[in-house]
Amino acid sequence: MALTTTQLYQNELRKLVQIEIERLLEPMANGYVESIEEYKHLAGRIAGLKAAAELMDEADRICAEKYR
Repeated sequence: MALTTTQLYQNELRKLVQIEIERLLEPMANGYVESIEEYKHLAGRIAGLKAAAELMDEADRICAEKYR
C-alpha cells in the first residue's frame, strides 16, 4: 500500500522531531553544557519537542477514531 503525501509528511516530521531531540540531548549526555542557563534552554526545547510529538500522536488517534 502506497503512502499518501500527508502520511509521508507526517512520517518525515516525526523523524525530524526525533532527530532534533537526539541532537539536543547529545551535549547534555556528554557533559558539554557550559552553564545552568544553557542546560535549562536545552531541556526546555526538548520538552517542547516531546510535547509536540505527543500532540501529533493524539491527532493520529483522533483521526483514526473519526475515520474508522
